[in-house]
Amino acid sequence: MKYDRSEAIRYMGGLAGDENAGVLADLAYLKLRNEVQARSVYRVLDCSVDADGVLLGGEYFKSAKLAAHIKGCKRAVLLAATLGPKVDIALRRMAVANIAEGAAGQAVCAALIESYCDETEAKISSEYGGLHFKLRFSPGYADWSLADQPRILAMLDAPKRIGLTVTTGGMLAPVKSVTAVIGITDGCEKPQNSCETCENTNCLYRK
Repeated sequence: MKYDRSEAIRYMGGLAGDENAGVLADLAYLKLRNEVQARSVYRVLDCSVDADGVLLGGEYFKSAKLAAHIKGCKRAVLLAATLGPKVDIALRRMAVANIAEGAAGQAVCAALIESYCDETEAKISSEYGGLHFKLRFSPGYADWSLADQPRILAMLDAPKRIGLTVTTGGMLAPVKSVTAVIGITDGCEKPQNSCETCENTNCLYRK
């Protein structure tokens, strides 16, 4: 998968062109690249939207923000993706050895899982003859509760298929993992930066 150096720098809180941050990210990537075991699972499901949430594949997810985001979509992709457990182990070791290196590793993996999800979306689109997608929308974003993670994983049989589980607090394990709903549109739309619609204007990672 693609290693996006500029995105890793952004996740580190650095500015574009920050060469020191870039070098640190590159070193972290070199230590992590062989630990990545990326896997994903997805379903294309019918969906319907009301003001408070989304009915997806027979399961109702309460989130007015999700509903607004995919309004007009009749189908959506339910996706789960992970970089695998070896990455988590490597990140813990890096953090113990060097705090700065550990932080760079976290940033690199955040960029990698996003790149992997982008590549997976492109694969899904191709398999279905050229689908057009909304931006990914995940539990924990805006008003969508992390408490819905277990139902998403169950719908995808993710524990069995890709080894992705969830803690009692709603956190995914392995940590460097993503679940998301991706609305399917009828045609190409101008991509909208998710940061533009996020209410957390003080976020460190805001673009």
